Amino acid sequence: MRLLLFTLPLLFILMVLNPRVSAALDHYDVRVEEDLSAVEVNACFAGQPPQRLYRHHDAAEFTEWLTLAGQKVDATDRRVSLRGLGKYNCASWRVNLAAASAAGDYRTALRIQKTILTAGNLWFWRDGDKRQIEVSVHFPAGIQFSTPWPRSENRDGRQRYLPAATSANWTSRLAFGHFTTQQIELDGAAISIAMLGDFDEKQQAEIRQWLAEPAMGVARVTGYFPQQQLQILVLGIGSRSSSVPWARVLRGGGVAIEFFVDETRSLEVLRADWTATHEFSHLLLPYVASQDRWLSEGLASYYQNVLRARDGRLSEIQAWEKLSSGFRRGQTDSRRGGTMDTYWRGASLLLQADSELRARSNGQQSLDSALTQLIACCADPGRRWLALELFEKLDQLTGYGVFSNIYAQHAWDKEFPDPQATLEKLGVERRDENLTLNDAALWSAIRQQIMQPSTKELPGSELPGSE
Repeated sequence: MRLLLFTLPLLFILMVLNPRVSAALDHYDVRVEEDLSAVEVNACFAGQPPQRLYRHHDAAEFTEWLTLAGQKVDATDRRVSLRGLGKYNCASWRVNLAAASAAGDYRTALRIQKTILTAGNLWFWRDGDKRQIEVSVHFPAGIQFSTPWPRSENRDGRQRYLPAATSANWTSRLAFGHFTTQQIELDGAAISIAMLGDFDEKQQAEIRQWLAEPAMGVARVTGYFPQQQLQILVLGIGSRSSSVPWARVLRGGGVAIEFFVDETRSLEVLRADWTATHEFSHLLLPYVASQDRWLSEGLASYYQNVLRARDGRLSEIQAWEKLSSGFRRGQTDSRRGGTMDTYWRGASLLLQADSELRARSNGQQSLDSALTQLIACCADPGRRWLALELFEKLDQLTGYGVFSNIYAQHAWDKEFPDPQATLEKLGVERRDENLTLNDAALWSAIRQQIMQPSTKELPGSELPGSE
């Protein structure tokens, strides 16, 4: 059994001799077996350790050993108690990645050819107090690591990372192995795409170009990409009935998007799919509490159509048709909180807010400008927001009271918020199932503004994959 132990005197020596080793940071030393069968972690704490560490509910099953201050202990709970562990002491553990990936639950661990993809908290166990952590990772030759963690400096042949101080129960995905990576640069923002699976060179280029387009669209909402660093995981799953059967945004330790993709589809088919634009649009909001998921999903559902009209993938009338159809699906959902209600309730309210804000400010404010100001002022990656808090902040930033008024009127309605009055003012009319756009309507100019291409320039950026 090989244990990774720092003695207490050695830790003090490191702090004295190397001032970059800050006493304010907990330090995690990570070693991965060459065949990816296991990972060992040695976590040394700055001062008094946290009371406990939190891990995946299946982590105990795959934990081969756990030591506190060098003494082996048994821990079968999801929470690992550190009570009694003295100041500046260490905890160490080894997790069997091979066994976890063989268990068959892709949400916990998954082997894709020569890569292991895991839930972050399968082996990266952290406290519940959002302590500052530096992670040093030792890679076997040729092994790559995909993580949402911001990079620190590379010292002593080890890559170091500074995971964002997020809640211990926020999900992340971490990958070790041999896989293809692509980079997208958007005005200083680093987007790293890890492609897990069998992608040939043409597919790699097309996947990159497919993802670059919605990334650029979201960046043009604010004039810059809303995240300084983004991890993207693309899992090739072979031929499917849908080009992107599943995707999600993750925020544990940093921001990431995970896509399950039919990599046999052409670039044209991928571009026609709404999923990537939907997921990138989530990045325009901070983390929203699960009970207010209607807001985060509603914003993404709204922008998935608006942004595709702005970049030319949809015509104006096609975009309004898709929004109108989405609202109708939300209205016919049988219950509040159903899937269609969740995705389209917020979109209906945000259409109303965007339109009213543009009208009341004579075009000086919009949902775009409100989100731009929100990102500039309130980008704490570890904060969890309620919808009411966000709406109040947006009103504070824009100065018109539009968002809070809409929240008070509709947020708790059992019935779906009917967008018809707003659509009529915008000139979006349906006659005999055919949608028409009325340029004589009161807010027809606002309707056109919502969908017209952004004039914002992104310094130092260009659409990757285009000539």
